[in-house]
Amino acid sequence: MKTHYSVIFASINSIITERLSVGLILTNGKQNWFAYSSAKLSLEMKHFFNDESYQLLKTSLRNIEYTFKKLKTIHAVDEENVFFEEPASYKSTVSAEFLDYLNRYSNANLTFSAPVEIDAPASDELFLHLFSEMVFAEEKN
Repeated sequence: MKTHYSVIFASINSIITERLSVGLILTNGKQNWFAYSSAKLSLEMKHFFNDESYQLLKTSLRNIEYTFKKLKTIHAVDEENVFFEEPASYKSTVSAEFLDYLNRYSNANLTFSAPVEIDAPASDELFLHLFSEMVFAEEKN
């Protein structure tokens, strides 16, 4: 199976396409991973958005998370990252085509990168690595 990921961005300035990464979706067509950084959202994003836009951004991310949770069986990876495995009878709606659709047609506070195919099997470790590299790496004390 092919593995794809898409980075979720908060658009700070749409005129110059300035944005900050806040989340990540990883899929192989059968299994999906999704997470967003609530720490990054609360620490960095409040400074760039007015209250209404910030609340809309948080609500949008929570709705995406709710959609993943509603359609799939949930297995906790850690507090902020969740692994989702779809039932065998469920046809995945999270695919490279769906991520491409999100990339093309999302143009509000929340945008998605074009799906990137990687030559590695999807796994918890891959997801956590990509998340820490592209979205947020929490410092260990």
